[in-house]
Amino acid sequence: LLRKALFKTRYNRRIITFLILLLATQLVHRLYALHVGMSMVDTLRVDAIFTITLALLGTMFIERWFAWQAVLAAAYLVATFFSDWIVAPGFGFVMIGGIAFGIYYWREPTRGHSGSGGSTTSGSTPRSKPSSRL
Repeated sequence: LLRKALFKTRYNRRIITFLILLLATQLVHRLYALHVGMSMVDTLRVDAIFTITLALLGTMFIERWFAWQAVLAAAYLVATFFSDWIVAPGFGFVMIGGIAFGIYYWREPTRGHSGSGGSTTSGSTPRSKPSSRL
């Protein structure tokens, strides 16, 4: 039931694809870090950089609320340079915070005014109509 709901619309599939991509890049990076003997602190810092980068891409191409995930990850990254004890619990906070923002901001997409049956926008209000001037 949950799987059907998550993959029901193109909008939902974009968000799920983004989340899978984020987790996959972190997994591949962690396997590489394990192989070369990278420290946990450095590994999680690079994971935070991946998170910032992908969240900014998600902000540009999917939804603006992905920016909050980038802000959380950037704050975490800065905090790790001041204190090593925050590295492990802090990254967990970043991931849980990102999930919380997603739950709060994720809405069902609304239909646009173009008359098409598909929808790529989200939110409770439709986008404004483009100007008819050329």
